[in-house]
Amino acid sequence: MAVYMSKSDWLNVVNNIVKEMISGENSGYPLPGYSEIDSSGLSDAEQQLIRNIFQLRDKFAEASQFANVLSEGKLEISPPRDNNLASPVKNIHASLKHLNWHTHQLVKGDLNQQIDFLGDFSNSFNKLIEVLREKKQAEARLINSKKQLQAVFDASPDGLVISNSSGAILNASDAAVHLWNYSDFSEVAGRNIVDFVHPEEHGKTLFFLDELKQGIEYSRVEYRMVRSDGSEFFCEVSGRKIIETENINELFLFAIRDITQRKLAEQALRESEERFRTLFDTAAAGIYIVRDGRFVEVNPAITTITGYSRCELLNMELKQLLHPENYKDLISMSFKRQKGETAPFAFEAKIIARNGSEKWVAVNSGRIIFEGQPSNIGSAFDITERKNLEKQLISNLDIRDKFFSVIAHDLKGPVGSMDSFLDILIKTDWDVGMMKEYLQMLKKTSSKVYELLLDLLSWAQTQRGEIRFQPQMNNLFHLVQQNIEVQSTYLFNKRIEVRNNVHPDFNFTFDQELLNTVIRNLLSNAIKYSQSGGEIIISSELNRNEVLISIADEGVGMTEEQTNMIFDNRLRVKSKPGTEGETGTGLGLLLCKEFVAKHNGRITIQSKPGSGSTFRVILPV
Repeated sequence: MAVYMSKSDWLNVVNNIVKEMISGENSGYPLPGYSEIDSSGLSDAEQQLIRNIFQLRDKFAEASQFANVLSEGKLEISPPRDNNLASPVKNIHASLKHLNWHTHQLVKGDLNQQIDFLGDFSNSFNKLIEVLREKKQAEARLINSKKQLQAVFDASPDGLVISNSSGAILNASDAAVHLWNYSDFSEVAGRNIVDFVHPEEHGKTLFFLDELKQGIEYSRVEYRMVRSDGSEFFCEVSGRKIIETENINELFLFAIRDITQRKLAEQALRESEERFRTLFDTAAAGIYIVRDGRFVEVNPAITTITGYSRCELLNMELKQLLHPENYKDLISMSFKRQKGETAPFAFEAKIIARNGSEKWVAVNSGRIIFEGQPSNIGSAFDITERKNLEKQLISNLDIRDKFFSVIAHDLKGPVGSMDSFLDILIKTDWDVGMMKEYLQMLKKTSSKVYELLLDLLSWAQTQRGEIRFQPQMNNLFHLVQQNIEVQSTYLFNKRIEVRNNVHPDFNFTFDQELLNTVIRNLLSNAIKYSQSGGEIIISSELNRNEVLISIADEGVGMTEEQTNMIFDNRLRVKSKPGTEGETGTGLGLLLCKEFVAKHNGRITIQSKPGSGSTFRVILPV
């Protein structure tokens, strides 16, 4: 049964409904439904108004319920139909569902979202998406950077290792792993870097780790490390701290470079330099190094050759040592090489020694890098003696040619005379007396030729070194007497007397054949240059440890210039004729000089023109 209500009661009900809708709160006043109230006491207009108010209250309640459910986040709820009061909430509901879809797209990683249906919230949402988009790009760049860094890390030719402050290995490049002779990082991960250092280097490693903790970097410190098979190798290590924050442990980066080949090369270089220095210092040849015309290094042999000390040479220019003519040649050769022309690297030159004397050296030169700079190196042999011997040889060859010319001339006369005599003897009828006279003349000429040939043979033997020195105890008196007897015919013809004043019992050690040739030639010369009726005295005496044998004549004598030239085979041309026109080659006196020299003796001459000559042979005993 419907409840009868007065008009004032209806007004109260309507008033409370309006209050609840306006405030959105329940007033606590019981509001009956429209069907529960008797509205017969109201006019039609009033009844219609009340019905509308009750319908509005129901729509409002439905809209409120929808809003409450939506506020709980239940977006799957269906919005009320035909309820204009719920329209704003329905718009919010649609926007929230749209926003939810965009949010799910974001969760899926689609950052290409943008909304414009939530007012200021849309701007915030769009800014959030922009931030997320930038963050994603930054993360992508970071990932790419990490990949690039890892690629560089792995591709580095040096071994790269990252460790914590205790030295535990957190990461290592392939190069580092292979340096230690492992195949994979897992075999070294977590191990301490000190484990791979040679035990003798542990102290140094710990010292540098402590310095790294203090922020002190170090580079290119040499270590010995150990491979997995126990073999050692040399390396160069650089280290630095790469992370230092309150929340992250310190990390260290080490770069390890294998320098074994370099160390071996350095060792080989040191050994090579030591060998070079040893050869340089001990070489028999003088070795010098020149840069820009000045000596920068010399060996002991060059100081011996030049007479200058090492210190003196290192303060000299090359041109101060070379003979001016040879320095010009050297400069000329240098210019040729600079122009690409061919110039010899081996040549002979004269130098001026410290004492002012000239010396010949054979030089070989070349280019080297010395102390990091282009330089010239040269070796020099002292060939002064060889050059003198060459000069002597040329002189001897010239003398030989002169000898042969003179000998040919000397042989031509007597041999031609012998040929003429024989031709006359064959073609003419002679009596015995005349025949004997001519035969004696032929014999005399033959003897001269024979004597000349003997001297020539002896001289040739001395030049070839075929004369042997065979000293033994002999009697000098008998040797002298034999030579006097050999010359008896010659002495008789020139009416010359020879006195042998040597003591008959005078014995000493000498080579009989050599000294016999000396006595024979000196006696023959004394007879040759003595006047008819003259006297020759041969004597001897013992003076301390020497025997003096004198052969004195009263002949034509010689000037001082002639005595100086008589034993000089470089100046000799031909001996002068004797007092009766006797000729000779001068070989006899040269043989005397050489044969006496084989006894370690000497010959002296005392002579004046017109007062004769005295030859003294002085021999050691």
